[in-house]
Amino acid sequence: NTAVRILPLAGLDPGAGYALLQANGLRASVTEAHALVVHYSGNPLALQLVAQTVQDLFAGQVAAFLATGAPIFDDIRTVLDQQYARLSAFEQEILRWLALERQPVSLPTLRDNLLQPPPPHRLLEAVRSLQRRSLLEIVGDGFTLQNVVMEYVTEQLVEAVCADLINFDKVHEDDALRPLRDHPVTQSI
Repeated sequence: NTAVRILPLAGLDPGAGYALLQANGLRASVTEAHALVVHYSGNPLALQLVAQTVQDLFAGQVAAFLATGAPIFDDIRTVLDQQYARLSAFEQEILRWLALERQPVSLPTLRDNLLQPPPPHRLLEAVRSLQRRSLLEIVGDGFTLQNVVMEYVTEQLVEAVCADLINFDKVHEDDALRPLRDHPVTQSI
């Protein structure tokens, strides 16, 4: 039989996450390790990348890293950029809606949120594809994103909206948009 089997893995629990961080040379308190494990949804790859970054750039000081408020950085961004680029436009739209919801939503609610609700089979296929790629999680009877994926997709959405506003502003020299054009957030892009 040549069937491919998929074994969905849940994130590490705080104890296992703490052990992984220590195995990667990070000496963190139980509280600090717990904060990292929760923030990265127990994702082993993300925790390994975080451990290395905290050691290299923050001299092992987890509190200093957490204080930056930058959960998505170089290595993690690269992995997520690659995953996101492989998705269809429809799968990206699903991720955006889940990021906007910020809590588990049922399949019917997700379908209702979509701008152009697809046939039920198409939605199921896309959700299964995202689940197989470990980009969404099932919580109770709903779907949500891991914390780091939610932050990444939110950043992608904000960047896209800002770019659209800038492009709209360039096409429409409208004084009503001047506050947006002159706003520091818009100028930083």
